[in-house]
Amino acid sequence: MLAQGDPLLVRACLRTDVKCSLHHANGEPYYLLEDPLNGKFYRLGLREWCLVRELDGKRVLRDCVQRSQPHVGPQDSEVIERDAVALVRWLVQVQLVTLDNRATHPIYESASATRQAPKPLFNPLFLKIPLFNPDRMLKRCLPYLCWSISPIAFVVWIAVCLYACFEILGQWDRFVSSATTILAPHNWLWLFVVWCVLKAVHELYHGLICKKYGGEVPRCGIIMILFSPIAFVDVTSSWRFRSKWHRIYTAAGGMYIELFVASVAAIVWARTGHPLLAQTCQNIVLMASLSTLFCNANFLMRFDGYYILTDLLGIQNLYTKGQQYLRYLNRRYLLALPVQSPLQRQARPGLMRCYAFAALIWRWCFYVGILVAASVMFRGAGLALAVLAAVTWWGLPALKYLRYVLFGNEDESPSIFRFGTVVAVSLLIVILIFQLPWPGGVTAVGVVQYDPLTVYRVKSSGFVEEVHVQSGDLVHPGQVLATLRNLETELELAEIDLEIEESKVKSRILHQDYDVVAFQVETKKRESLQRQRKELQQQVDDLAVVATVRGRVIGRNLQSLVGQFLKSGAVLMSIGDESRKQIHLSIAQKDVGFFEEQIDKRPLVRIKGRSQPLRHAVLVRVDPRASRSLASPALAAPHGGPLAVAVDGNPKESGSGELETLQPRFSGVLLVPPERAQCLNAGELAHARMLAEGDTIGQRLLGVFRRWLSRQTQLSTG
Repeated sequence: MLAQGDPLLVRACLRTDVKCSLHHANGEPYYLLEDPLNGKFYRLGLREWCLVRELDGKRVLRDCVQRSQPHVGPQDSEVIERDAVALVRWLVQVQLVTLDNRATHPIYESASATRQAPKPLFNPLFLKIPLFNPDRMLKRCLPYLCWSISPIAFVVWIAVCLYACFEILGQWDRFVSSATTILAPHNWLWLFVVWCVLKAVHELYHGLICKKYGGEVPRCGIIMILFSPIAFVDVTSSWRFRSKWHRIYTAAGGMYIELFVASVAAIVWARTGHPLLAQTCQNIVLMASLSTLFCNANFLMRFDGYYILTDLLGIQNLYTKGQQYLRYLNRRYLLALPVQSPLQRQARPGLMRCYAFAALIWRWCFYVGILVAASVMFRGAGLALAVLAAVTWWGLPALKYLRYVLFGNEDESPSIFRFGTVVAVSLLIVILIFQLPWPGGVTAVGVVQYDPLTVYRVKSSGFVEEVHVQSGDLVHPGQVLATLRNLETELELAEIDLEIEESKVKSRILHQDYDVVAFQVETKKRESLQRQRKELQQQVDDLAVVATVRGRVIGRNLQSLVGQFLKSGAVLMSIGDESRKQIHLSIAQKDVGFFEEQIDKRPLVRIKGRSQPLRHAVLVRVDPRASRSLASPALAAPHGGPLAVAVDGNPKESGSGELETLQPRFSGVLLVPPERAQCLNAGELAHARMLAEGDTIGQRLLGVFRRWLSRQTQLSTG
């Protein structure tokens, strides 16, 4: 009964049916323990294995620890013994060792109770349904499909994938435009059928590759996530493969075949004109490429990508070690328990810490996304399912954790004071977050423009004889800007002058002859000619373009206009008043509401390339309608601006295309004071930052969450 007071006096024995084999990862040895009874595999480091192999059921644990020390080098005895107790407790929990009934201890009894504990509460959003043993079927299929997983097939796979990418990129506009109907209601059934077939093929090739290298596939079935079926096969026997490349190939087998199917479908899509076949092929391309890479290649979830990553890095049980590190942080800093970091003797601990937090954040986002999708997709029933799933994921574990904090267990007594202090400080931080003003603001990009910009057009058609100014010149009212000439108009004016003189002579003769009627007719004719002459004279006068305002000349290649024939209405140049300028803003849709509330306020404006900010500019207007058009080409990315744009129209056919933003944007106007306007140049880029007065940090964060939730809801409703 002495063992009830000392956990090192128990006698443990490794089960005789457990298979042990030596493996290597990145040159480091480890032992693989296979439990044939439960069909599970476990990896142990060399240090742990030296202790486990001493567990023969005859010696107490302290003797086993002492016998194992010469094999692992000089270590702190206390640390070795404490680790030994934890290791044996875990081995009892996973049923790899048995204990002598004559010597027990509460921590081992609790481990035995843990393995016999009831299963977690039923979760309707995640259901795992095993179906049958596919091992015999895979063994029969392997001779017929073995060619598809050969080295030659891999070369063909690369060629087909590259050719499919070439086909898709060559018809990218067509592919994107037709993909907008992928979530249309009439396509749901086809998507479901394609999904089921692809996942069946995916898991088939996992099993085939596992069988090829000598593994067994004892189970297969389906996992229902949001009542959507995902097939699975049990290929954990691939862990015994000594070659890591065989294990990687087994894990990547599903993605390998899905990408090949997607490539073939892409080639067919590019070459078919049948609407139904094209839609089906596009369904296959999207489901077998994007969704597969997003889910299966995601190494933050324990799917195919995770196992590929762990083998490539040579870090076994990366996810488990990350979870152990998070539990260590909780126990060490939140509960003030005397525990040691599980990453002390691990290679690349920094990578493991980063992975632990990244996986935690991803898992929370994934769970929240699932709950939102369930509540939206299934209406009232979905809300009930989401609540039940939330209770399963968070509610019950939280209650269990709180009970542990308050009452502890046989061996540990968490510090309630430390826990309460951390919780109180966390609540205080949250309160402060909702009280402290938001230090940031909302920004919009803009461009400096004249207000107004006087555009000078050709009033009378003619050939440009001379341009008297250059772009950038400062001009005054009455100054001649350009001179045009139209010989035809001038000749018409000369002819009318002659006709008027002839009419005057004729009128005098008729007046001397007292021919009153003919005299009146000739007088009216001369009046008509004089009106025509006035119009022609105006056209001739308009051939000289004269400035009407004071300002700066704006135009491109003005001297190149000399000798060109310009029709009436053609733009010649523009003049802007240096003392009157505005900044035309381009505002994102998510920020327009905030800017509308800031009318008549002064944002912080910075001009690109200038160190000093522009002050006293006032927001005077925000247009209520969105548009894709640009206030100035200077805002477009191809011209060095900050906005991504596309070309509206077919530039190959028309020779040019109008630039437009990818998403509709709103426009606003900042009025610049005259004394500041003279220091700015038209066309300069500006960034206006409007401080969020009255907003707190918490309100801003809640706004970000609401927008994310709204996007998820829109995606779920499709």
